[in-house]
Amino acid sequence: MQNCAPAQFSSAASSANGGSSPYGDISQPNVNPGSCHMVLHQQTVPVKILFVVDTSGSNRLQVDHLPPSDPQRLVRAGSIQAFFNDLKAKPNFHWGFITFSGVSAQSLIADGFTPIFSVNPLAMQNALNVFATIQDNGGTPYRAALGRVLQTLQSDSQASPDTKYVVVFLSDGIPDPAVSDSELVEDIMSIMNAKPNRVSFNTVYYGAANPQASSRLSFMASLGQGRFLDTNVNPTGNSFMISNIVNVPGQVCTP
Repeated sequence: MQNCAPAQFSSAASSANGGSSPYGDISQPNVNPGSCHMVLHQQTVPVKILFVVDTSGSNRLQVDHLPPSDPQRLVRAGSIQAFFNDLKAKPNFHWGFITFSGVSAQSLIADGFTPIFSVNPLAMQNALNVFATIQDNGGTPYRAALGRVLQTLQSDSQASPDTKYVVVFLSDGIPDPAVSDSELVEDIMSIMNAKPNRVSFNTVYYGAANPQASSRLSFMASLGQGRFLDTNVNPTGNSFMISNIVNVPGQVCTP
């Protein structure tokens, strides 16, 4: 994967969950004026990207007769690496990386025990390298992940008044332990209020079609004024560029 080459994967698109996608071909950068890709590239203010990545056991193990969702990490690491390669040379971009599984979440870019955003591309690449070594295992603790997102935003003392935050949350399943809608609302709104009017919370669902899991992630994105992608109803399946499907806070864009 070099420069802004799209992440390429083997799964084909499917409408098995009965949904539809607002996206066309998002496997290539959309360079039209007003596209999400171009709006992101045209930013001159500090932009802090925070990836929140599911490392639960269903990524590598068969669960309820369903195949593993991402055993080679092609969906997760592939799409994130392509996004990073595309934007890492921009000096106004900063990077954060969280993984979650079992009952906890951890920050792969941190100062001691404090999660941080780093402007150093080497820190983000190192986080991706560490991610490649973490074994997918256990449950899908959404609340632990969302709590770590909130901590990361609240501890960012280096932010200027015009800093913008783009959260990208990738998961293959429903919360485990279970989480109510009201708890999700509470957690997402706490994140949005941590940096008022400067956060977008975007979500990606991958893996076998699952309307319940997909709808929860769609709900989270709507609360977070972000965009949602279900790879099962994506016309290009698991081939997508994250830069085409995220909102920059306070700006309107099209896929």
